[in-house]
Amino acid sequence: MKRFFLGLVVGLSISTLFAQQPSVTFGKLDGEQWQKLSPENRMSYLGGYIDAQEFYRLLINEIISKLHPSVAAFFAEYEGDHPPLNRKSLGQALEGVDKLSADYRNKKIHLIGLIRIVSMELAGKSADQVDSELRRIRVLYNK
Repeated sequence: MKRFFLGLVVGLSISTLFAQQPSVTFGKLDGEQWQKLSPENRMSYLGGYIDAQEFYRLLINEIISKLHPSVAAFFAEYEGDHPPLNRKSLGQALEGVDKLSADYRNKKIHLIGLIRIVSMELAGKSADQVDSELRRIRVLYNK
């Protein structure tokens, strides 16, 4: 029941955000479009993303617990390389995404890629790892 309400709140938050911003296409929000959102909508969007990510991780952890130990170890390693954001880091994440999306080289990177870079920075990954991933993502989205 708790999960249902969490999913409902996240869904309503996202639908409210896009009802206010008809020029934004769901799932295709890039750095350029991010800069056009109001600060309130940016905070709401990122907060909704973090809530949805926490819900997703609850489900994934439940599934992983039922897998063979070797498969579970693979997923645990993957999760360690892809650190999640959390509500405590919302302000820092917002500041990081704003800074990245303001760079002209990152205008076409989808928000999910920008969030990935920021989450790596907040998790304390090395500057070399973060720069390498940012270059890889730029190539991916700037085709």
